[in-house]
Formats: sequence, structure tokens, C-alpha cells
Amino acid sequence: MTLHQGDCYKVLETLKDQTFDALITDPPYGLCGNKQTNKEYGTIWKEMEKWDKAIDYEWLDKAVPLLKESANIVVFCDWRKISLLVAKLESLGCSVKELIRYEKSRGTNPYTAGYRFCCDCEYAVWAVKGQHLTYTFHKYNDKQVKPKVKAVLYKSERLNGKHPTQKPLAVGDFLIKHLTNEGDVVLDPFTGSASFGRSAIRLGRKFVGIEIDDDYYKLAESNLMDALADKEKIDKLLAEHEKEKEEVKEVKEVKE
Repeated sequence: MTLHQGDCYKVLETLKDQTFDALITDPPYGLCGNKQTNKEYGTIWKEMEKWDKAIDYEWLDKAVPLLKESANIVVFCDWRKISLLVAKLESLGCSVKELIRYEKSRGTNPYTAGYRFCCDCEYAVWAVKGQHLTYTFHKYNDKQVKPKVKAVLYKSERLNGKHPTQKPLAVGDFLIKHLTNEGDVVLDPFTGSASFGRSAIRLGRKFVGIEIDDDYYKLAESNLMDALADKEKIDKLLAEHEKEKEEVKEVKEVKE
């Protein structure tokens, strides 16, 4: 696990090309710069105004070369910018596969009740580096996988602190489980609270993150260290269980 603090544009330039197996990230949507949105959402945006600046997708020029061929790419974005993100990925030679939905248990904007639909989902564009016909995709139980995940952000996921746009661990688990292999290296240039990093560690992947904000860097670092400690405990328990199974097997063989 590696966590860099700094501007992702600068940090990405220091990383080695063709290193990463997947890019999974949730950049700022830039909603706080919209006067109408600020008015609708009220004081909920005050905490976000410091960092939720509108950004272009030029960072992908630096990130895509760092990925291996056929690497999966998942980028969350505001629904108004989906077409811009798709166009950027295609201009870099990527093959856009699907639009993934993160469905929330309830809408996130109580201030608009009564005069517009509540925001009950977010979107991510899934693409693959290059125009390859083979890439990592896991289905389980021989069932078709719909491009959506419904998840709740539990209080226990915010024990070390809060991030206003934090994704539930279930979202990261869904993406990493289906789009990466065990041992793969996952890159997240906009780490935030490290939800995707925690999922990567939990599922036996390696993780490299970048976070510019001092407070969120500390939060991400704390969350990742907890995830590593939990993974070590689980691995130890599994190893002990396997050892017990082998001992029982040896006893049975001796009796026979």
C-alpha cells in the first residue's frame, strides 16, 4: 500500500508507465461552483467548497499511460459530464464499456423536496485501456451482472472521520471484485477517505493512492492502516484454520 500526498497532476508524473492493473477513482464533481446548486443544497456545501473545484479530465492524459494494456478504468462523475468523460477516454484510445450506477438507499438532497426529483444515484463510466477484446471481468455463480450496486454508508465506515462524498465500502468491493484479480495494483488519484483503497486491501489487491488535502490524507492513511491490520488478522485466522484442517486430516489418515 502506498499513499502519496500532493497534487495528482504532479504525482502522476513521477509514477512508472504500464504499472497499474486498474484505475478506480471518484474525482471532485465541481458542484460547489454552480450557484444554482449551492442555492438548492444550502449549507451542506460549506464543508466541500474548499476542495470540490471543477476539474477537467486532462489528468487522464497522465493516468492512462500508467496503466497496463487492457486495464479496467472506472471514473465517477456528475451526470452532466458523462459525455465529456466518454469523449476524453475515447480520445485516449480507450474502449468505453458501460455506465455503472451506484444506487443510494435514499436521496441525498432534502433541500429540493417538493420541486424536483431527489438525487438517489451516482454514475461511473467503465472503460478499458486499448481496444482489446479480453480484459478482467469476473461474474459469480454463473449469473449476469447488472451494472449497478445498491449500498448504504454505515456509521462504522466513518469511525476515523468523515468525508462529505465518501462512497460505501460495498461500492468499492463491487468494482474491485468484478474488475480486478487478486494481487492486482489499483490506482486512485483522488483518494479522499480511501474507500476504494480499503476495498482493495480487504480483497487482496495492492493499492496506490493520491490525496491533496491534508486532513483527508490523514483520514485516508488512518483508514488504510486499519484495513491492513484487519486483513492481517483475517489472514492469520485463515492460516490457523487451514493448519487445523491439515492436522485433522493427518489424524484421520493415521487411524485408517
